[in-house]
Amino acid sequence: MKLSKFILAGALATAFAVSAQAATYHIVVTGATTFRDAFHNAVLNAFPGASWVADQASATADGGIGKYQIYMLVNKPSTGDTTYVQTSFAGSGSGISNVAKGTSVNVIDETKLVSFTNGLQTISTAGASGATAWSPSVARVAFSDVFQANTTAKTPVLNNEETVGIVPFIWVCSTNAPAGLTNVTSQNAANILGGGQMLASQMTGNVDDSGTIVTLLGRKNDSGTRITTVMETGYGASNPLVGCKNYLTVTGTSGADNGKIVGYTASSPADNIGGSSNGANMLAVATAPGSAFTDVLLSYIGVGDLPTGALVNSVRQLSYNGVAYSPDAIYNGAYTYWGYEHVYKANNWNVSGQPEGTSTVVWNAIKTGLAATLSPFGLDASLMTVSRGNDGATVAP
Repeated sequence: MKLSKFILAGALATAFAVSAQAATYHIVVTGATTFRDAFHNAVLNAFPGASWVADQASATADGGIGKYQIYMLVNKPSTGDTTYVQTSFAGSGSGISNVAKGTSVNVIDETKLVSFTNGLQTISTAGASGATAWSPSVARVAFSDVFQANTTAKTPVLNNEETVGIVPFIWVCSTNAPAGLTNVTSQNAANILGGGQMLASQMTGNVDDSGTIVTLLGRKNDSGTRITTVMETGYGASNPLVGCKNYLTVTGTSGADNGKIVGYTASSPADNIGGSSNGANMLAVATAPGSAFTDVLLSYIGVGDLPTGALVNSVRQLSYNGVAYSPDAIYNGAYTYWGYEHVYKANNWNVSGQPEGTSTVVWNAIKTGLAATLSPFGLDASLMTVSRGNDGATVAP
């Protein structure tokens, strides 16, 4: 079951026309976890005053830092149509596959919620009759950090695509790393993507660091972050990441060891190894110092998943090929670890008879909100002075 987040937005702007016959429409959005916060902010920006509810358990599972993967917006005027925008962000590749093939994703069924209290809370997963609050629904909109052709869901081709921003990525390591570990080169990345571990001295150039092991925490093979990384670094999307590690944590709920990492495990199949989200990987890197092992943890995440608040100094941000991340470095072509953020809609989007057939106005309002709330999760594509023709392709004017 994927992580859950809910937005309930009641009594939205009167700009939405009142239908002669009231109807109910659902827009189900899936895809890239990296962009989920940008979409969340876009929803709130598009519909000022919206209330929301999020599943506390899901927030904790995804790092305890407010990174939710499933949420819902409700446009429910006193008269006229009711529109639900439900999301299930699970990765670029799986999102494109779901939309292209018309397969269902799990969302929370608003009719089965026991109660609603605005804000972060624990949501009961059972209704009054004992039915689960989850229900399958067909997704027809997917965010993706990568082009469809670079995912496993190459067909049917989705012809309704638009770019809504630039998504930047960054390498991070745990703070127990040697002081000289400040940069990741494409060669470093290819080595550790293929083997899962390498000596810190290979990254620092200091023989004194040869006794320190750097271990990679990867992402699953449907992750747009992972696809971007293997293509940008030259490792290649078709190569398996056979050495990447999952991690185990202490299962206690309180005390000094709560959440500390105690070791690694591999999952099956071997190529589908890694965390379910960038936020989870970030938290693992942040809590590595003081755990029951001495490895340095290295991971790749979206810039929007960098820690904030109490965890702000808990990871070390690394430059890539000698260039530190900044928006200007991407806009001007010096920092190349980025991708286009795509929105793919089903080929039967807005077709008469589909449940979202008359809700294009809702989508356009959200898209307008997205343009206003990209940072820090994404960048404005119109400010780019360079471009690339494919994921990982050469960046040029």
